[in-house]
Amino acid sequence: MVRVSISRLLRLGADLVINSVADLPEIVLRRRDAKSLEGVRLSVGQQPNSLSLHLSPEDVYLDLDVATKRQLFHVIGQHMFRQHGLSAQEVVLNLSQREQAGSTGVGDGVALPHARVDGLTRIYAFYAYLRTPIPFDSPDGKPVSDVVALLVPKPATQEHLTVLADAMQLLSSRRLRKRLHASRSARDAMAVFREGTVRRSLV
Repeated sequence: MVRVSISRLLRLGADLVINSVADLPEIVLRRRDAKSLEGVRLSVGQQPNSLSLHLSPEDVYLDLDVATKRQLFHVIGQHMFRQHGLSAQEVVLNLSQREQAGSTGVGDGVALPHARVDGLTRIYAFYAYLRTPIPFDSPDGKPVSDVVALLVPKPATQEHLTVLADAMQLLSSRRLRKRLHASRSARDAMAVFREGTVRRSLV
């Protein structure tokens, strides 16, 4: 069973929530304060993950060759421009500003860079398995090789935090990551994502 620390999720998704715990989407709110939520499990019942609804094979990069966060964000920006018509400059700027507020590296070689972007009408996702792990200022100090990036509309909604939580749960599974790494094509990797399940519902 994957345990997701709620305070960790709140820190990671700080820009996706509103002003206080009282404003949090229902997925993380059934207690009065963030401290009391520490260690509560997003659990009970396997469910399809929401991340795969926002990914397509075209959004999957295997063996991506970048050396820094900056290079990674530029690749994501260019991809979002070519594939989805978004402003590459706006994507890079928002991802970089979010990263300056605190690393989106979550440990064990995984990072979940994300940002809210003006003018979006839906969530955009991106997955990359990096050829060489890169530094990401993660809590455990390990370099990152698996990256899921999320771009979401303003203002924050329950759906945005749900996708972020699902991405964290999926990539917390070393078994799932090994299957992604063994994928021979983006379509194979997408099949792995679609088969991945998550546990939801607090308390």
